[in-house]
Amino acid sequence: MFDPLEERVISVIQKLRKTLDQPITIDSTFEALGLDSLDSLGLVFDLEEEFSVAFPNDEAVKINSVRAAVESLKKFLPKSGINRGGAAGHPAAV
Repeated sequence: MFDPLEERVISVIQKLRKTLDQPITIDSTFEALGLDSLDSLGLVFDLEEEFSVAFPNDEAVKINSVRAAVESLKKFLPKSGINRGGAAGHPAAV
């Protein structure tokens, strides 16, 4: 089973790529998921919005896989940050 942070990252990717034929795992790269550079950039923005964080540019360019996204979020979220974020009007997933 995934941890809550991994689940939320995968959920954000699934929203972006609703027609994926393959499962998304912690080891999935954005390239393997069929995301081009523009999709990847959009995904980083979506993650920033979902988790209420702002990645510095040098960190954002390193996010090229589910694992990299999770690791970057762990660096920039407060200790209780996994429970923060979520779309406006919707409680964050736990």
